[in-house]
Amino acid sequence: MAILTKEEFKTLAEISGTSDDTLIEYSILQAQGIAEAYCGRKFDEASITERYEGGGYYIELERWPVADIVEVKEYETTLTSSDYELKSERFLLRLDEQGYPIKWTSGKDVISVTYTGGYSDTRAPQDLKMAIYIIAFLIYKRTKMANWSESSRSFEGGSLNWAADIPDIVKQTLEKYRSKRII
Repeated sequence: MAILTKEEFKTLAEISGTSDDTLIEYSILQAQGIAEAYCGRKFDEASITERYEGGGYYIELERWPVADIVEVKEYETTLTSSDYELKSERFLLRLDEQGYPIKWTSGKDVISVTYTGGYSDTRAPQDLKMAIYIIAFLIYKRTKMANWSESSRSFEGGSLNWAADIPDIVKQTLEKYRSKRII
């Protein structure tokens, strides 16, 4: 599921009709994949179980913001909600019996967290949707071009460089959604 809908794309791109709907859907999915790879995380909302090595004070969950934590385990021991705290909608802090921070147990896949997190298409931040739209629009326009050897095109009000990386303005937006991977 993409956080930018086909209808939102078509509205922003001022496209009517349905003849390009499949291309638009593929462009959106590819654009979100590019943005997720750049940010090192997934955006779409899902209920998942992740495994971690631990060893630090925090674990950054991949799909944030976290909506609900179902279960947290160290080895095979299920922790209670007083054994950890969710910070900034994405970091799990391990707590001792008095509520003070302690390090998570270290070892390969010793911690598992089952939770629901990420963005639905109705809860995703508008700037993130716009960043994905820009990438999707570039993919869409590049695919519609008849001359695949063309590396850029000028038009009234600007130009597009097909060979370029993610545009700088998109990178600036995506920076705040990048994974910190503090463990």
